[in-house]
Amino acid sequence: TNMMGVTPDLSHPRGAPVKWYGLDLAQIYKAERERGAGIVALNHPRKGCNWLCVIGWDRIKAAPTLQDPTVVGLPASATLWSWDFDAVELLGGMDTRLFNDPSQPESSGTFEDWMSFWNSGHYVAALGVTDVHDWGQPGSPRTYFPVPSDDLAAFQTKWMVDAVTAGHTVVSAGAFARVSVVGSAGGSGGSAGPGDMASSLALKDGAVALKVRIEAIPEVDVTRVLVLVNCDTVLDLKATAPEAVVKFDQVVNVPLSVDSHIVVLAFGKNAMPIGMENAVASKVPRVVTNPIRVDVDGDGKWTPPGGRVCKIKPGG
Repeated sequence: TNMMGVTPDLSHPRGAPVKWYGLDLAQIYKAERERGAGIVALNHPRKGCNWLCVIGWDRIKAAPTLQDPTVVGLPASATLWSWDFDAVELLGGMDTRLFNDPSQPESSGTFEDWMSFWNSGHYVAALGVTDVHDWGQPGSPRTYFPVPSDDLAAFQTKWMVDAVTAGHTVVSAGAFARVSVVGSAGGSGGSAGPGDMASSLALKDGAVALKVRIEAIPEVDVTRVLVLVNCDTVLDLKATAPEAVVKFDQVVNVPLSVDSHIVVLAFGKNAMPIGMENAVASKVPRVVTNPIRVDVDGDGKWTPPGGRVCKIKPGG
């Protein structure tokens, strides 16, 4: 895990990190909170065979299937899972196993894992990180979040903590997205963006209006834009200008019948330009937005869809 928003203790040679060894997951999270963490993140949960693989994560029940902590070297009384975290490394490097691959189920499907968190009602923000532990290439993927000012000298750590814990994040592997449900009382200016709940909607023919704008430098192409509702692809849209700066800028109608969450992904097909890390373009989205919750029935709250198998159509 990572803890963020912590002030280093300069009297300690390493800033006083949490002494995690021998602690279970809940105890680690608790120690990080006590150390002052504003954000607690679960790192590379599936890459190779990491924690979600080790504990046999059930995406329908949103719970581990492993029941014996001693199998992983912890005491029998240890806790294998805790929801006391704020964010997850969704895209750690240009990982081509982001989506579930039946040929390697244990080491793939971090996206479906993340969706299982939301489907069960746990608002865990997605992060994009390099997962580089040495002097390797920096900068991709990365996480974008809104702040009150573009004056870098005025930046406050609290802005980052507030944005991430509220789910106001966009994960970028080369592109950037501005997405909002329009005609809603859930966000500022009559719209609701990633992390917000859209309410007081005027549904038209059983659909909600979604404004989608995808941008990147011309050398990073975007060819397709996917709109997912409760982790199912409901719209598969062609980018209008794949090699321009603005790849797609439209208001689209998203059909909804029950309370839902909406995620937008964009894919390209070409190699990345020199200076940016390459991967299989059809397997690594250029951008992923955090979910927008939509209160369709108008009762003032959001009811999660519950465990389900995601129907996603990634690809170039």
